[in-house]
Amino acid sequence: DAAQAHGARYKERRVGGLGDAAAFSFYPSKNLGAYGDAGAVVTRDPVLANKVRLLRHGGQRQASYHELPGTNSRLDEIQAAVLRVKLAHLDGWNERRRALAKRYDAGLQDYEGLALPVTPEGVEHAFYVYVVRTHLRDGLRDYLAGTGVSTGIHYPVCVHLQAAYAHL
Repeated sequence: DAAQAHGARYKERRVGGLGDAAAFSFYPSKNLGAYGDAGAVVTRDPVLANKVRLLRHGGQRQASYHELPGTNSRLDEIQAAVLRVKLAHLDGWNERRRALAKRYDAGLQDYEGLALPVTPEGVEHAFYVYVVRTHLRDGLRDYLAGTGVSTGIHYPVCVHLQAAYAHL
């Protein structure tokens, strides 16, 4: 899952090329966002690549012949054009995010009760979001809101607590 890691690296290799396959989200709010919903699957496996192509086109290899159940998940030309232009700026944008993260780290490191992001050796973080964890979450959010600083809870309900997965 590389949905939020556009341009991130691990040991000088870009994420998306580290395993058998990876999925990227190009939702407008992402570091590399289209103007509408968009995504991509990348792989070096030709068998998997062919299956993904079938799935994105309603399971069809040719018109009106469905080999697999699938959906219409094709990237339209407008979204591709937007992404192509933005891609040239991604590394610079990520450098800026990393610089801002360092400023946040420096400004927040002395506050007790805050768990700041950790970037292990050999990792270039993309900082889609800068996540601060704390047991004082709600009080800190209220305090920051009172000073004009916006915050958000990115995933308010953990996946394993979602009704859709209760059967697992």
